[in-house]
Amino acid sequence: MFFTAEPISAEGALGLGIINHLVDAGDLENFTVRLARKIIANSPLSIQVIKEQLNILGNALPMTPQTFEHIDMLRRIAGTSSDYLEGINAFYEKRKPVFKGE
Repeated sequence: MFFTAEPISAEGALGLGIINHLVDAGDLENFTVRLARKIIANSPLSIQVIKEQLNILGNALPMTPQTFEHIDMLRRIAGTSSDYLEGINAFYEKRKPVFKGE
């Protein structure tokens, strides 16, 4: 697509991994609500850190040492959080995690 400048179908974009989901227009609202519920069931801290990392990486070319250190700090925050431990414990205990965003 990039080299030929030819359009690509939605099915083709899905097959190439350019898009994550392909949903009929009539199912879009229900699909979106289900996806949002899956997202909010996760640790709020994790979601926050992931979003910030994606914003940083999307704007950082080339990545500076300061940007790398900032991303590393974000990962350490998430990896040492109570939510991280809760997620691991819930997995081993075969239960739904109760995240608190800390």
